[in-house]
Amino acid sequence: MANEEQCRLISHIAKHLCTSKSTIMVLWTENKLPVGNVGRIEAYDYEGNLVINLIDKDLLPDEGKSVIIRNCLFTRPIRGIVDNIEGNMITVKDHEFVLVEHEKRRFLRVFLDKPLSGMVNMGMIDINIRIFDISEEGVGFFAVCDKDLLRFKGSTLKISFVLDNKNYMNTTGKFAWLSKYGYNKYIGGIQIKPTVEQRYAILHFLTNYMYKVEENLLKILECV
Repeated sequence: MANEEQCRLISHIAKHLCTSKSTIMVLWTENKLPVGNVGRIEAYDYEGNLVINLIDKDLLPDEGKSVIIRNCLFTRPIRGIVDNIEGNMITVKDHEFVLVEHEKRRFLRVFLDKPLSGMVNMGMIDINIRIFDISEEGVGFFAVCDKDLLRFKGSTLKISFVLDNKNYMNTTGKFAWLSKYGYNKYIGGIQIKPTVEQRYAILHFLTNYMYKVEENLLKILECV
């Protein structure tokens, strides 16, 4: 359970995300595999619980499930327990900042408020992806595809996407991890191999993005 200072900080950030209608990511495990859904914080109720509206109605965590909540304004992921489910709405209680094992990375990785559009090519198969986080050596993504992508784990692929509407990335990579849920939905991570110029462009994008995050955080902290 978060201490009083953590609760106050989470409260102010959550209320800002609610007002700004910013996107958050909710992650949990099913059969020891990671799955996730995107949504928005609709309320921070009088008991200090987060009320979250998830977009994909076919993918909801069970009551009592431990979930991880991510947004760039949260300096660390938040872990909480699903207390109630009504339609697409889940209520998360007992939330606190945590450092989960897969977050201990070598490279700065940021969660994106607005996912980037991209494409992955594996021979004769092209799939559209939505990139929800990015580092200089990898991206996290969602995809809807009626092909069996699990058979391509470990294989070399091509990936392309555009940073801030100007820098076009076209490089190779491979699935670092991949999970399928439902009939044709995937969540995963791709390890990429950028050129020196592409790495510089990604780092420049990350730096500018984090400056904007810090500006928003400072505004929020003025109210704490």
